[in-house]
Amino acid sequence: MLLEAMAAGLPIVSTGAGGAAELVSDGNTALVVEPHSPQSLSRAIGALLEDRDLAGRLGAAAKSAAREYTPETYARAVIRIYQALAGEVHR
Repeated sequence: MLLEAMAAGLPIVSTGAGGAAELVSDGNTALVVEPHSPQSLSRAIGALLEDRDLAGRLGAAAKSAAREYTPETYARAVIRIYQALAGEVHR
């Protein structure tokens, strides 16, 4: 769901836990909050509600970043890995 929200250009509030850490960058593509901290989550949501410019910048950056995670991008990365492995086997 995180990637879909990014692709839609929504401002993101996320923890840095799990796979989210690979997708978002605090202050650039999202506001990253501490896990299990309702206060931190509340402050971040409040910041987006109060600062529409911030919300717009984060949403636009998230949308741009999401373009790097298309199925085609993943397929090319996997192909490069297999090619590299095949090259090592033939040496």
